[in-house]
Amino acid sequence: MHERIAYRFFVRNGSMNGSGNDKARTGLRENEASRMQIAFLFLTISDHHQADVWRAFLAKAPPGTYRIYSHAKRTLDASAWLAPFRIAERVMTKWAHISLVVATVALLQAALQDPANTYFILCSESCIPIAPFAHLHEFLCEGAPAQMSFFCYNPDYHKTKDCQQRYARFGAKEWIPEHRFRKADQWWILHRAAAAACVRERERLWRFDRVFAADEHFFINVVDRLGLPFQNRWSTYADYEVDRSHPVLFRHLSRRFLALLRARGFFFLRKVPSEVLWID
Repeated sequence: MHERIAYRFFVRNGSMNGSGNDKARTGLRENEASRMQIAFLFLTISDHHQADVWRAFLAKAPPGTYRIYSHAKRTLDASAWLAPFRIAERVMTKWAHISLVVATVALLQAALQDPANTYFILCSESCIPIAPFAHLHEFLCEGAPAQMSFFCYNPDYHKTKDCQQRYARFGAKEWIPEHRFRKADQWWILHRAAAAACVRERERLWRFDRVFAADEHFFINVVDRLGLPFQNRWSTYADYEVDRSHPVLFRHLSRRFLALLRARGFFFLRKVPSEVLWID
């Protein structure tokens, strides 16, 4: 059956690794969590490929639990799903370029204007949610350790040739020694304290401008250097088995595959195009 992905196929009831359901949580913690918002930061080329999926996902979210912010490289039509959420600042972005960091910092700065935003999740136009909003909100706002951010990274990156090559072009070696130079997946989840730190440290951006794919380095290195808490957790699944530079484009999906990803604790999947062949 060839159709746009229907939300019912991949958001189902059930447990999820990391979501937790600790009945010993205090009422105070739960009351605090109910006031926390998740800011979805869409860094895109144009409109989202699967806007209907996101609409269905967010339709299940209680009022006051999320906000959306958008930065698109191209001008969006007024009818585009992301159009109402555009931030004022616009950066001409380029793949693997420092401009991606500048645009992301602009998204963070805009989202930080709302004091209720507690967690900030970076998303692309090909990223779709694969778990219920309630599971994501519960994990971040009730189950996660206080002020924790989440990156996917290799703790032994400093031992690799890639690190040597990229660090050689890094302009602040006195700030971060090579053995502390980190690389993380671009699609992170930041706590508000980490998001604010990245905005405050934006004057250091130019030190990363000669580093290839600076968006893989700036945020995790700022958070690490300032001693803010973070965990090694891959929240957005992408398949780099075929090409280490570019993830697989998922033109075929099945409920079983997405259920397996949810069971492993993933909240999102990329890259998903506009048209998908569903194999049941």
